[in-house]
Amino acid sequence: MYRDAPTSTSIVQHGIALALRGRCPFCAEVTARPGILSGTACDVCGGAFTDDQRFGERVVSEMEALTRERFGTVLATATLAAALAGTVPFLGLVANLVALIVFRLWVVGPCLSLLSGTRRHVVRWTLRLGTAWLLAITGLFLAIPCAAFLQTAFVVGTVWWSGRAYLLWQLRRERVREPIALGEWLLLGGVIAAMLLAIGLVLSLATTVYGFVDGLLSWSPFGDG
Repeated sequence: MYRDAPTSTSIVQHGIALALRGRCPFCAEVTARPGILSGTACDVCGGAFTDDQRFGERVVSEMEALTRERFGTVLATATLAAALAGTVPFLGLVANLVALIVFRLWVVGPCLSLLSGTRRHVVRWTLRLGTAWLLAITGLFLAIPCAAFLQTAFVVGTVWWSGRAYLLWQLRRERVREPIALGEWLLLGGVIAAMLLAIGLVLSLATTVYGFVDGLLSWSPFGDG
């Protein structure tokens, strides 16, 4: 028995499924210069869906719907896990880390695979430093048991929703072949500045707390004085 030839609709659907994993819709390879969204030919096999077929637009729409569905699942799971572990200080950090790893695998990785050249590097570092800044600012709340699940809900919600919106915005810019704008560089610079500021604030707070505790001990029976 011979198989029937696949229809054009099934070919496109299969191509979208591959594209959502950052792979070429034709040869399933991951390339350094993807043209999936813009209709540029694959640099491995030469295959391409033309702009007239709106393939790139469909890929972005599918990515938007898929990541929205995953957002609710991960947010609810991470918040529940942090609430259950909230009686142990800093144990909620595990829920944060797992949720961020899932974000990297389910959202960031596939989206970055659809971006090319300098834009991919700009997006990657903006997300990395932005996430690190948020963790540095809110991480101290993990020491408070009753606030652990609130911190987790805030961090996971903010990173997933804002990071997802930022990635979808970049995918749309890639779709129409927009060059990297000055605002994108300024955003990366602002994230770097915020990260440095957060590190300074955390170190300053830690120094202040240490000085306060040391001062209390110096007046206690356990101190040298």
